[in-house]
Amino acid sequence: MRNKFSVVMEKIIRELNGVSCLELEEVTPLKKEIVCSRSFGVRVTQLSELEEAVSLYTRRASEKLRRQRSYAGAVSVFINTSRFDKPQENYWNETTIPLPTQTDSTILLTKAALWGLKKIYRRGFKYQKAGVRLSELVNAETRQTDLFGLLPKGYTSQELIEVVDHINNRMGSGTIRLTSEGLQQSWKMKCERISQEYTTNWDELLSVI
Repeated sequence: MRNKFSVVMEKIIRELNGVSCLELEEVTPLKKEIVCSRSFGVRVTQLSELEEAVSLYTRRASEKLRRQRSYAGAVSVFINTSRFDKPQENYWNETTIPLPTQTDSTILLTKAALWGLKKIYRRGFKYQKAGVRLSELVNAETRQTDLFGLLPKGYTSQELIEVVDHINNRMGSGTIRLTSEGLQQSWKMKCERISQEYTTNWDELLSVI
């Protein structure tokens, strides 16, 4: 097999015969950046609609951040029109906001992201996409705190975030969310043709009659 194909083929044959050759990662490496972005179902022009999208994406990114027990030292937000638009109608911009101390709080991360969005937003453009990037990630053990980070747990929003995560894990993502995410979200991606979740959603299980 090695002579006719490759060393990889030889290892596969050995694996099929019960001889372990391919190493597996025992621990999944932590992400160095966490990005959450989506294209809109319709073109967006209003800042308020972009704020809803950025708030939603920040919440999702912060949930992933807490899942791997990490903290972010910076938040980036970006917006862009379609690359197929005319040059004079095209706009793309991104800004990064360094945080005074690393955090995993959805509230603090969202405040930073919305502040950055207001800096790069320009009127008169039809936006197709927005996104949020959490960077300068550190794990819980190596996180550096400032004076406020030394306050007792009850003085921070950490307990609140833990309760919200617990409820959303039990009742479904977004059951509890910031008001800045909006209610209608008319800009959301259209999902009429999305694949059904046959293996993860009881309501979409296939039934044979």
